[in-house]
Amino acid sequence: GTLPLRENLAAAIVLKTPFLKLLCEDRGVALWDPFCGAGTILLEALGIAMGHPAGSPRIRYPFYDFPCHSARRFSEVLSDLALTPHPNLANLTLLGTDMREQEVNGARKNLTTFCERMPRQASPDYEPPLAAQPRLSGDDGTAAASSPSSSESQLPAKIKFVHTEPWKVGSYVDNCMIVTKVPYGRQLGSEALRRIYQKFARLLLSRHDWRGVYCLASRRDFKIVTGLDWRTELRFKNKDTVVELLSWSGGKKSWDSYYTDD
Repeated sequence: GTLPLRENLAAAIVLKTPFLKLLCEDRGVALWDPFCGAGTILLEALGIAMGHPAGSPRIRYPFYDFPCHSARRFSEVLSDLALTPHPNLANLTLLGTDMREQEVNGARKNLTTFCERMPRQASPDYEPPLAAQPRLSGDDGTAAASSPSSSESQLPAKIKFVHTEPWKVGSYVDNCMIVTKVPYGRQLGSEALRRIYQKFARLLLSRHDWRGVYCLASRRDFKIVTGLDWRTELRFKNKDTVVELLSWSGGKKSWDSYYTDD
């Protein structure tokens, strides 16, 4: 199906964060998308860490139709690409949660597709270390993911998609950086969005050990309702909607200041 956030935009978001820098550290990093939807952000992060080139084999690029384009030569070039995974890839954990079961099921299907389309690695002798499905610290099994397929079990990083509300698991994630696209669709209604933003703000404030919080938002009232101090890192269009990638400073900000900021 159609992904709510285009893959190239999701990749740009991940690369704007300190994701790769954190992954270089000995303890690695856990990347959590509380509102994961179709899993686009996490799958792009996984592809980046695995050294996969940007883009998708599903896309028919315009240059395919150029008179000078040689499909055979292009295929040879792709075959010669040496893909080098991040040396600390085994210390990467990816967790996606969403309140909508249908979205989580879609994310799991997209993960299966990702595994089926994985290109070869840089060396023919490269054998990725098997990574078990991640468990939340204190995981009582109430939000269990579906069993991984044989292709998913070959992934060299830990990844899990869970149907649950993010504030129910926020106290259990460790060594965590948040990267997410917060809900902003009209179908939820303004009051429902306000409640989600308020609960999300309380979740963020409940801990002081986040390794970074990055949110893609469209509605200005996200910043106002959360009452947190946000900095704009990127601004672009996702389809026809202007969105901002916001980073959280870790502190609060008064509502009035948002009306006076440039």
